[in-house]
Formats: sequence, C-alpha cells, structure tokens
Amino acid sequence: TTLLIVTDTQSPKLVRFPILREKASRLSIIDHHRAGDDGYKEWLSYYVESSASSSVELVSEMFMFYNPGIEITPLEASIMLAGIVVDTNNFMFRSGTRTFEAASTLKTMGADMIYVKKLLRQPIHMEQELAQAFLRAEIVQNRFAVVCLEPDQIVEDRTTLAKISDKLLTIDGID
Repeated sequence: TTLLIVTDTQSPKLVRFPILREKASRLSIIDHHRAGDDGYKEWLSYYVESSASSSVELVSEMFMFYNPGIEITPLEASIMLAGIVVDTNNFMFRSGTRTFEAASTLKTMGADMIYVKKLLRQPIHMEQELAQAFLRAEIVQNRFAVVCLEPDQIVEDRTTLAKISDKLLTIDGID
C-alpha cells in the first residue's frame, strides 16, 4: 500500500533511489519536464505541466488548492524555495506569475531567502571545477560557447553540466 511520490524526475531511469521505486506498489508523478519515450508506464496519478517553472511550483499550488491548511516547517519551505531558485536561475528564466505566487506561499510558510542562499553555496572544489571549465571555453561563430575538457576529465553528474552551461550563458552574446 506504499505510495511513492516522485517529483522533478521525468524518467524512471533518473530516479535517485531506484530501489524505492521498485518497492513501491503505488506511484504518483509530479513534474514540470516533458516525459520522453522512457517515461513512467504505471502510475496512480500523473501531474505533469511543462509550463510550470519547477515541480515545487506545482506542489505549492497543490497546497493552496487542495489543502490550504497544510503546515510545513520553515526548513521545508526554505528547501522548496531553493528548488524554485535553482530551476529558475534566481527567478531569471521561466518565471511567471505562478512562480512568484508559489514563492510567496512558501515565504508565508516561513521560507528564508538567506537560508536558501546558504543551502545553495558550493564547496571550493566545485567553484574551481566551474572556473576551469570556464577558462577552457571557446566561442564558436560568435554565439556558442563550447568547453573541451582534458581527455581524462569526466563530469560525473548532470548537475555539474548544468552549472557549467548556466555559467557560460552569463557571457554577453552567448546563446
């Protein structure tokens, strides 16, 4: 009878703990990514809206519409707000009225932006890795930034790739 709610993960291949997914007899999906061909096949509920800025936006809307009396701790609200901050790149991309309403809801639930910034700090080795990638960037056709790493250097996770891409998009004229 266990219900597993999977958020922000459009494919079963990307689930952080696949053993949990395999053990759960019932599955609900809440996501803002478009599902690919390898999407979830069996689920109890499926709420995917690609126009949302983040899965947190969808969850906070559920708080407002389905259970306006729900209570979460300020820590939980701050962690959720951090999700919006990450997915919108500090409210710069894919942010709409719904995004700010979700952030406002979380703020009324005790979310603390200073704590969010602390949560999102990176260790020095990550900043060094980003800086190294930035230094190795080449501009192609005056609009694309391409990074060629050392042959033995491996970027192990998609998050790091996204951070490198986001950093490169801060260069004027880069698409």
